[in-house]
Amino acid sequence: SLRQWRVDGAPNTYTINARVIPSGAALLTALGFNGKSKRNSRAIDAKRLSNALAGRTAKAHEFPKLSVLEGQTSHVLRVKQSAYVADAKRNEETGIVEQKIEVLNEGVTLEATVRKCGQERMLVTWKAQVARSTGSEFAKINGTDVELPELAITSLHGRIVVKHGRTIAIRGLPHPDAETEGDYVWLIDITKVERKKPEADL
Repeated sequence: SLRQWRVDGAPNTYTINARVIPSGAALLTALGFNGKSKRNSRAIDAKRLSNALAGRTAKAHEFPKLSVLEGQTSHVLRVKQSAYVADAKRNEETGIVEQKIEVLNEGVTLEATVRKCGQERMLVTWKAQVARSTGSEFAKINGTDVELPELAITSLHGRIVVKHGRTIAIRGLPHPDAETEGDYVWLIDITKVERKKPEADL
């Protein structure tokens, strides 16, 4: 990579800022989502986004802001981990029951890769996934309560060409936490960081 940078110059840097807002039929229509369309992402210009969000008072859930080099994949990962007894095996020689402990991961991942696509556009590849626990069943194995947890996983991904200054709107994903119910729209702003001009030698 360093060798290539010396030839082509340093790659562009982008900041990625994602937020999540409550959704509804009116908001989806205002953002340009057609009810018959199967597309789950759109590039929204600033005026349309402002009009769609006008009058909304609900506070957005915001992800940490990231900086990413062109071609590099940025990751946001928020995971809640809990341990549970997944199995219990009896040692035939000692008669001791040995418990097998596993870790249940609930949470959200958001990935985005930005690539230059002309002077005014960029190609964004994204993936979002939310995993939530929906409960557990229990079974008795070798006298031990063994837990059988269930996860509901919602996962979407896509590729979209975006003009600079536009926001990517994604529908069809739940709230990133494991508690808040309802429909939500994820909004991703990607801004190119302008390079500072090198100072002239004195």
